[in-house]
Amino acid sequence: GVAGNAGPPRLWVWIALTALACGVLVLGWMSARWWRRIVSVAAVGACLLACGLTLNMWVGYVPTGYALWNQLTSGPLPGQTDRLTVTKMQLAHFRPAGGVLVPVTIEAVSGFSHREELVYLPPAWFASSPPPELP
Repeated sequence: GVAGNAGPPRLWVWIALTALACGVLVLGWMSARWWRRIVSVAAVGACLLACGLTLNMWVGYVPTGYALWNQLTSGPLPGQTDRLTVTKMQLAHFRPAGGVLVPVTIEAVSGFSHREELVYLPPAWFASSPPPELP
């Protein structure tokens, strides 16, 4: 509701099913046998997973499983390479189709701690030696 869009009906169905599964879990815990307790916990987990997947389908935060894995493991981004490879590409006059991302370290002048930044080098950067000045 904050964004002015109520979300897809499928999301609300999964939210309702999650609430129902939680209610069954809480209300039936004392009288249920051990296997029903396990099934109830699994049902809540499955409904929460379905809610998360439906929410992700709606907002598109993680488009693929590969993107999720890279976010969880802090893996390299598509097209990311190191400076040595970029230098070899430039010397060989190899012009990539989509450009590359290169990690650089910029001196911290603000007093805040900083992390490694990424610079995008478009294919035009590889066209000449020395590379052209780009904005």
